[in-house]
Amino acid sequence: MIRKFIVVLGLVLFPLVSVADRLSLKAGAPEVYTVKKGDTLWDISGMYLEAPWLWPDLWEVNPSIENPHLIYPGDRISLVYVDGVPKLRINDGAPGVTKLSPEVRESPLSGAIPLIQTSDIAAWVREARIVDQVELESAPYIVAGTDDRLLLSSGDRVFVTGLAADRHRVQGIYRAGDTYRDPVTGQLLGLEAVEIGVAHIESSVPPYDEAVIVRANQEVRPGDRLIPSEAKVLDASIYPSAPEGVVTGSVISVGDNQTRVGRFSAAVINVGSSQGLERGHVLKVLGPERAVRDPITGKKVTLPGQTKGHVLVYRSFETLAYVLVMDAAESLLIGDLIRNP
Repeated sequence: MIRKFIVVLGLVLFPLVSVADRLSLKAGAPEVYTVKKGDTLWDISGMYLEAPWLWPDLWEVNPSIENPHLIYPGDRISLVYVDGVPKLRINDGAPGVTKLSPEVRESPLSGAIPLIQTSDIAAWVREARIVDQVELESAPYIVAGTDDRLLLSSGDRVFVTGLAADRHRVQGIYRAGDTYRDPVTGQLLGLEAVEIGVAHIESSVPPYDEAVIVRANQEVRPGDRLIPSEAKVLDASIYPSAPEGVVTGSVISVGDNQTRVGRFSAAVINVGSSQGLERGHVLKVLGPERAVRDPITGKKVTLPGQTKGHVLVYRSFETLAYVLVMDAAESLLIGDLIRNP
């Protein structure tokens, strides 16, 4: 009976001990910090933690606040200890007083500080999605413009076919991009559909629908496919976290006509939701392992790859994910290894 009690007690205490052990506070971390306009969640996390993606372990949320993970300019953050575990809390504004109590956020979601600056995001956000080849080939498409031009742009009206009766009025205009395969098995992982514009469905003219191109990133052509548009904004609702399960994979693409990328660049990895990856998960990137000959024994040994940086999952599909390079000691390359942070 005593042994059972000890085992149960150990199981109860294990999460607390593991969290305390995992959290490594930076030397000189401020006891109180007032959030300023222009701050980012990643930067604030980095002020307190050696591993910013462990932010959820450090943050003590107030369940009475809607979206309790969000932080706004003017919030005063205090570093406290709860049962020996460091925690961050939002003060109520009175110097020296920290409390958690029911309250209402009047600030809109858009006012919360973002994970990173929007100006940094714009340089890498890919207007793309992963689709099944059959899905793309069976999608509605543009038949022609309302005149005889083959190259179309913003403001042009077009005839489209294949839209369902309950269609969305806003449709992304897509064209087939890269085909991704697993670098080891050769298995087809997915087809990238690149968004080249957006169309708004104006009216039905059976057997066609008439639409206007409201935005075009490049020239639109007859045959381009229509898929309901998606919102792809990296907003303040994303906060970094570590995956719970074991993640193993590699970098399989680093952008068009590139062989290496650095901080705030996009990449594609061959790991997705099937391995439990979700938006906001942070992963470690390692260089490839190296086989060398031991100078003393003469035997061949394998050296582990060195840590090169960290990436954050922005969009996760079943077998693939788009990631953002959050930090990089050196350029990331195709073939670099993806592991838990």
